[in-house]
Amino acid sequence: MIPKNHISLLITNHVNELCAPLFNNSEISYFHYAKMYDDGRVSVLVTNPYYHSHFWERKYNEDFFPNYKPGIFFNEPCATKGLEDARNYFNIDHMMMLLSRQADHYEVFGFATHTVNDKIISFYMYNLDSLLKFGDFFKENANRLITEIDNNPLISNGYKPNRIVSDESRLKFDNFSQADYLQIDLTDRQIDCIRNLIKGMTMKKIAKIMNLSPKTIEHYFQIIRKKLNCRSRSELIAKALQIPVIRRALD
Repeated sequence: MIPKNHISLLITNHVNELCAPLFNNSEISYFHYAKMYDDGRVSVLVTNPYYHSHFWERKYNEDFFPNYKPGIFFNEPCATKGLEDARNYFNIDHMMMLLSRQADHYEVFGFATHTVNDKIISFYMYNLDSLLKFGDFFKENANRLITEIDNNPLISNGYKPNRIVSDESRLKFDNFSQADYLQIDLTDRQIDCIRNLIKGMTMKKIAKIMNLSPKTIEHYFQIIRKKLNCRSRSELIAKALQIPVIRRALD
């Protein structure tokens, strides 16, 4: 439960002002910045106070960021129900989070858009450098706000941090070169599977749209994961978006 007069709810106008350049020049419509401390404290700045309050009221924070490592994640760090509510009640969807490890906490930048904008993930990946620069801009200009929320943190009882500190100060996709991506051979069916996954569809929905069984779709993704040398959904998407034929399929 979050108090109605909590500082993170009272300063959302200031957060939105800082995010205005981002929102005015892209289709991104939601942003949050969070520091997930190893002892369970959470310092968070958001642009949507209603979803923020709802998220903590429903205790979705208790499933928030269980044992994540630095990287890029699409929707996955949040509890499934929390994402469902964001989509259904607040028109917040297709979330991407950038996580980096600091000395005693994870730093999180979250970006999202409207539910109907299912091509936003392509925008994220094409403009990742710009989004990282926006993160630097936000931290520099929100320094006073960050100090305020650090002095008034929320407590997430369900948070179980991964305390392994990464030496990487910036996020990286993987160890594939551009030449590697050009050499990856994908069938038309596999390309369709990836394209639908990037749009945010579930395996069941992909199977229905392609008129195939879920088991067949899962088999396709097993082959795709092997070809791209990846394990998670977010890693698959990040790598797939570097493949020219996938980019063309999304245009």
